[in-house]
Amino acid sequence: LNASVCRHYPRVISAALERDWELMGHGLTNSEGMDQVAASEEGAAIQAAVDEISTASGKPVRGWLGPGLRESSQTLDLLRQSGVEYVCDWVNDDQPYRMNNGLMSIPYTLDLNDIRLLTPPIFGLNDWSQMIRNAFDTLYAEGGRVMCLALHPFITGSASRVAVLQAAFEYIMSHDGVWAATGSEIIDAYRDQRPAES
Repeated sequence: LNASVCRHYPRVISAALERDWELMGHGLTNSEGMDQVAASEEGAAIQAAVDEISTASGKPVRGWLGPGLRESSQTLDLLRQSGVEYVCDWVNDDQPYRMNNGLMSIPYTLDLNDIRLLTPPIFGLNDWSQMIRNAFDTLYAEGGRVMCLALHPFITGSASRVAVLQAAFEYIMSHDGVWAATGSEIIDAYRDQRPAES
């Protein structure tokens, strides 16, 4: 969640809270990555985003997805100092893992991100749908994996696309043992399974 949404679109926040959604930090706006903020101001920018979302939601901000997935060399430590527990900027595994500073990394996706229906390389809707199924089938067969679908309501929430997304969800959830989890739930489960690392 870009923190500025809390100020400009309080109805969006109310609707998210009514659905018990977890609100992750995503910067103050989507137009400035952490690598673009002056080094001396980055900590304050992160803390401002975390504080604004926390105040609006009444809950701590446990997760972070940087705008554009961009970080500076100090972002991870500043996130940790702001109370953030996990980050999704690192697209390098299909399982959570602990980073050197204690932050957890949760898998994110670029290839299944619906933004690629609009930006190069452009995928057709049916290609994207098949990629979701292919990814799920592989991860399901391997077991114990995290599958992320990066979705934007203005893309896959449109009337021409939402049925394809719904069919993908139905396919995924029709399999035994699939867990639709928030980032916090994933991190809590990971920690429960590895108490020695906590």
